[in-house]
Amino acid sequence: MEGKQYGSTEQLKRQSGKIPGIVGIIFIMFVSALCGVVYLIDDILPTPLYIEDEIHNPERFIAERAQNSLKKLAKIGERITGTEANDVQAVKILRLEIAKIIENAHKNQKIEFDQQVVSGKVESSNNLRIFENVQNLVVKVHGQKYSEHSVLVNVYFDTAPTSSGGSDDGINCAVALEILRTLANSPVVYLHNILFLFNGAEEAGFLGLHGFMTQQRWAREVEVYINLAAKGAAGKILLFHTGPKQSRLLHYFSKVALPHAQVTAEEMGESFPFAASNILNKVYNGFDFAFHKNQQRYHTSFDNLNIPLGSYQHVGDLVLELIKNLANASEILDINQTKEESDHIYYDFLGLFLIYYTKTIGAIINVLTVILSVLIALKAFYDFKIKCKKFFTYALVTFLGLMLGWALAAAFAVTVSFILRAQGYNMIWYGNPWMICGLYVIPISAMSCVPVALFKEFVAKDLTYNMHTQLQLHMLRLIWTVVLLVGTCMGIRSTYIVLVPVVFQTGAFLLIHLTCSQYTG
Repeated sequence: MEGKQYGSTEQLKRQSGKIPGIVGIIFIMFVSALCGVVYLIDDILPTPLYIEDEIHNPERFIAERAQNSLKKLAKIGERITGTEANDVQAVKILRLEIAKIIENAHKNQKIEFDQQVVSGKVESSNNLRIFENVQNLVVKVHGQKYSEHSVLVNVYFDTAPTSSGGSDDGINCAVALEILRTLANSPVVYLHNILFLFNGAEEAGFLGLHGFMTQQRWAREVEVYINLAAKGAAGKILLFHTGPKQSRLLHYFSKVALPHAQVTAEEMGESFPFAASNILNKVYNGFDFAFHKNQQRYHTSFDNLNIPLGSYQHVGDLVLELIKNLANASEILDINQTKEESDHIYYDFLGLFLIYYTKTIGAIINVLTVILSVLIALKAFYDFKIKCKKFFTYALVTFLGLMLGWALAAAFAVTVSFILRAQGYNMIWYGNPWMICGLYVIPISAMSCVPVALFKEFVAKDLTYNMHTQLQLHMLRLIWTVVLLVGTCMGIRSTYIVLVPVVFQTGAFLLIHLTCSQYTG
C-alpha cells in the first residue's frame, strides 16, 4: 500500500491563506510582556534588613547599618589619594568603625588590625610609577588552629575626582565593614583566616593593592580573593571574572542566594582588562565583582548616596555567604597550585541560580546543536518538495532579504544617533529608557521585516504563507547556526547567548516534524 505523501500539491495548498493580523499583534504583545517580566525580575532586589531586625536575625547582614557607614564616608566628598580627605578623614572614619567592631567582638574571635603605610614603585612596559605613604587598613579575622591560609576581601576608599564614590567604591567599603561586624559578633570560628583590605590608592593606579601584595605581612597567606569594585552605580553586583580554570570556585559561588554572573562580562574584560582583577588573578585565584548598571554615573558627581537599600542587601548577603563557604573549604589549600584544563561557561538564570559547565562540554553541546539545526532545515526543504533550482533561489533571496533588513536597521540606528547628537540629545534615552522603544526598537523591528515581506509579495508568489514563514525561520536559524559554529571554533564562551535561541527553535521544528504539523494551519 502506497504511503502518505506529505509533500503533495493538495496538502501544500491547505495553508495558502494569510495569518490573521490579530495573531501577530498577540504574539508581539506576548514577546514584549516576556521581555518586560525579565527586566522586572532583573530589577528586583532582596528585602533589606534594618537595625531593628537584628534581634531576630543576629547573624544576617544589616543593610541599614551599611548605609549609615557609607553616609559617613560620602559626607567627606571626593577622596583623592594624597589629600587630607582620603589619607586623614577617611582613614579616621574607617579606623573608628574597625576599632568599635573589634571591641564588641565575640570572645571566640581573635581579630588583628594593621595600618600599613607603604612606599614603593610599580613598573610596566610603558611607565614607572613611584608612590610614598599610601595607606592600607587590613583586618584579620583568625581561623582555627593558627591557620596560615586566608580568604582576602579587597575594597578601596579613595575616589575619582568630583565623585563622592557612592558605588565606586564606598558601598563596598560599607558592606565590608558590616560583613566584618557580622563575622566578629558570631561565635563561629572558621577553618581559614579572613582578611579585609581597605586600600587607599585604587584610582591612582592600584598602588594600595600593589603595596599590600608586595609588602604586607599577611599577603603571603592569601589563597583566594574576593574583589569588590564598580563600573556603574547601584543595582545588583555582577560576578565578571573567576578562576582562572577553577570549577571549585564556581561550585562555592553557586551555593549563594540570588547569584548574578555572566561569562560574557569576563570575556569582555579580557579584551578591556580591569586592572585590579588583572593584578590579583596573576597571583591568586578568586572572584571579581562589580556594579555595572547606570554606567553614566560612573566616575561623576552623580555617583552618590542614591543607592537603594536592596543593593546593599544583595551584595552583603552574596559576599557574606560566599566568604563563609570559602572560609570552611579545605579545597582552597592547594587551589593556587592546581589548575584544570578547561575554562568554564557560567551565567545565572534570572538571578535565581547559577548554570556552569566546562568549555569542552559547551563545545560538544554547540556542535550537536549545529548538526541538528542543519538536519532539521534539510528535512524541511525535502518535505516541501522544492525543486533544487528554486530552493537555492528562494534560500538566497531570503538570506539577502534578512541581511538587507539588518543593514537597513543598522543604518536607521546610526542615522537616528547622528540626528540626536546634532541636536544635543544624544544621551536623552539614558534618563528616559522608555524612549528607546520609539527611537530604535519599533522602527528597527519594522525595517528588519520589510525586505522579507517584499520577497514573499513579489518574488515567491507561488509559496504559501506557511512555507514562506518556515523557510524564513529556517534561514534565520541557519544564519545564527553559522555564527554559533564560528564562535565555537574560535573558542568564544559567550556563544551560549546564540545557543539558546538556536536550541529552542530547533526543538520547536523538531516537534513540528515529529507530529507532521508543518502542513497544518
